[in-house]
Amino acid sequence: MQSALLFGDPARTKAMALYDSLPSATRSLYVSPEELIASVTMKNIPLTSAQVCWLHEADADHATVGVMLAAPKTTADESTQLLEDHALNAPPRLANPNPNPLTVLSLERSANGWRVIVPVAAAD
Repeated sequence: MQSALLFGDPARTKAMALYDSLPSATRSLYVSPEELIASVTMKNIPLTSAQVCWLHEADADHATVGVMLAAPKTTADESTQLLEDHALNAPPRLANPNPNPLTVLSLERSANGWRVIVPVAAAD
């Protein structure tokens, strides 16, 4: 994952500040701030289906891509709540009213291929 990420100076500076603020035992788990951000990113990527829904190439080396992720499946608790709502004569509703999440990624071509530009907010 780390090799797929591209850190600009502002994102690298913020990631370094986060890395430096960690307790030494936690910091020792990661070789660099970039590895920390890559690891956290991996934990936050949902295990679901994804579909590229649009792509805009600003020039030969820069692009923006929209990736739509499959909506989370309805849980057993949500299904039970739907049945309870029905028993109370509540208005009908969808089991999962959340739309499919859309993720927008900025890409830059490097010597090793396309890489995702890490936004400064990633360290937040």
